[in-house]
Amino acid sequence: MELLSVKNHVIELIKAGHYWQTIDINGKEKKFKFFFSSVQLILVAVSIILVLILGNYGLDSNSVGYIMGIYAIFIGVFLTLALTVFGKFGSTDFESPLNSLKEKAALIQKKNFFKQFTSLILYAILISLLNIFLLLIGAVFGFIDLDVSKYSFITNLEDINKETFFNGVIFSLVSIYRITTFYFMFDFFLLTLYSITSIHSYFNIEYDKIKINRK
Repeated sequence: MELLSVKNHVIELIKAGHYWQTIDINGKEKKFKFFFSSVQLILVAVSIILVLILGNYGLDSNSVGYIMGIYAIFIGVFLTLALTVFGKFGSTDFESPLNSLKEKAALIQKKNFFKQFTSLILYAILISLLNIFLLLIGAVFGFIDLDVSKYSFITNLEDINKETFFNGVIFSLVSIYRITTFYFMFDFFLLTLYSITSIHSYFNIEYDKIKINRK
């Protein structure tokens, strides 16, 4: 029952993470043509190219440890930011009567910022945790150090046998694994960038409310 509850919460967070990448602070939606945005599709392509170019993956046990340490730092910072923003949200008065449409629009922008920022930050944490798990699996089972450049595609149907089939399965699984870990790394920084631009937009809106009398 608890596992099902966790799964449902994870699915909700993934949906919120994707949704708030398509919404600006004013609530305007920009739908993706595919499940991924154009930037994310580029990241997938870059991940595939890196896997094909770097036969030995470009990572080792030491670099994996550094990456996990960086993720741990970001997770701590992001959790603190999420809790701070939620505290700010809790202290905001959304119940007082509004005197104009401008005040209503400003309140909607504020609520959208709180939801967008926390959703993206928490989704970034989820991505980092998934990648930490994948890197641990790779370190345990040797996916990290395996050099796939020694594998080659068969050119003759007569070469198909148990050994080549087994090698093909290994190559496919390791390649998918490495593409996924590369993509999660890039997507983590993309989500961080989305969060930064979200808070920048909100700050600019708050700054623009202040009018300076130049008399």
